[in-house]
Amino acid sequence: MSNKFGLVGLVAAVLSLPTSAAQAADYRIAGGDALVAPGTTTHLTAEVETNAGDNVVGVGFFSFAIDLGLSGSAGVLGTDISGIVLNTTNFDDVLSGSVGVPQGDRYLGIAGLTTDFVAPTFGYNAGDVTRLFDFDLAVPASALMGDTITITPSGGALENLIANTTFDSVRPQNFAPLTLVVVPEPTTASLLLAFLALGSSVVWKRR
Repeated sequence: MSNKFGLVGLVAAVLSLPTSAAQAADYRIAGGDALVAPGTTTHLTAEVETNAGDNVVGVGFFSFAIDLGLSGSAGVLGTDISGIVLNTTNFDDVLSGSVGVPQGDRYLGIAGLTTDFVAPTFGYNAGDVTRLFDFDLAVPASALMGDTITITPSGGALENLIANTTFDSVRPQNFAPLTLVVVPEPTTASLLLAFLALGSSVVWKRR
């Protein structure tokens, strides 16, 4: 327990340090299918791509803190997100509440950090992609065909820090949304197509 509070204190202390310009990082949601069915669950991943070389990660990615915003006509809420699993291969799962909490149409406070400050580490080179965490998204059973679900990552309450000589905040941070489209599940879609084909056949025979 004391170790957890010590690391949280370290993060807070680092936030108070003067910062200098750092290079960009691209955060995005990946995985799963772009087309989802009502009442199903899709598995997704949040990841970061090193955009401009080792200034983003330096001698070790120090921390990430990500919130997820949910929007779209399918009516998803933060409570539709579950099963958050941090990438503990690279990030130490030591922050209290690091898997976050749902709040309205958002999911807040997913965070992790590493104590590996020895270069080079993961994400050291431009173009490197580092997995942050995995999560599940439940598609509401009430969602209709054509409804959309947009998941937008953003910076969390803490900051995404890099472990260079001054522990700078990553700037700028680019956050890319992911949009899913609701379609009928395969069995329903097949039955619908068969019904339409049968209807067309009946109309043709009557003519």
